[in-house]
Amino acid sequence: MFSITFQSISNKCMYYKLSGDLRAYHLTRLEYVVHGCCSHNISVCFDIDEVTSIDAGVLQFFTSGVGRQALLSAQSTTLSNLLEYRNSAIRNLTTENHN
Repeated sequence: MFSITFQSISNKCMYYKLSGDLRAYHLTRLEYVVHGCCSHNISVCFDIDEVTSIDAGVLQFFTSGVGRQALLSAQSTTLSNLLEYRNSAIRNLTTENHN
């Protein structure tokens, strides 16, 4: 079961905790949060430390979709690997666009 919980707001950034199994069919909720925050010039940060698994759609959302606009935070090793992959993918896209 997936859940998204508002944590706090500070320095023009809203923090949400995500937990459970995150699947592509949950992304409408995350898109709504990202678009809502960005439309008010507020950053959004998702704490993904309690996310237990993701699917390919979620990975694409955070690497090349709307989720690229969000900050991700994680302490666990497994999800830290997602952060590393995401950052690497973004760097690669940026490099390709400049060449």
